[in-house]
Amino acid sequence: MIPLRPTEDGRWKFKSNLDVIEKASNSSPEIMKEPTGLYQGLALFIYGLKSPFRVGQDEPLIKQFFPNAEFVAVENATHTVHEDCPEVFTETLVNFLLKE
Repeated sequence: MIPLRPTEDGRWKFKSNLDVIEKASNSSPEIMKEPTGLYQGLALFIYGLKSPFRVGQDEPLIKQFFPNAEFVAVENATHTVHEDCPEVFTETLVNFLLKE
């Protein structure tokens, strides 16, 4: 099920269930373990430049685990790029998926 909710103007918007995410992260020590392994497939990291998470700065570290990763920075977005800039997010994702 895709977490969508209708907006007042008749469009749809992603809805994050932060309570569930917080509960899951607090109840599972596995989440906080250091990553291991290597993913050789294609990977796309879409991130907002206004996010507190500095994905762009962590690109060298991410590339250690995802050597074929592509990075797309979205200027007017926070961590929730799909909510802040849905058109940019969708276009970027669709273009990535259609490449291969």
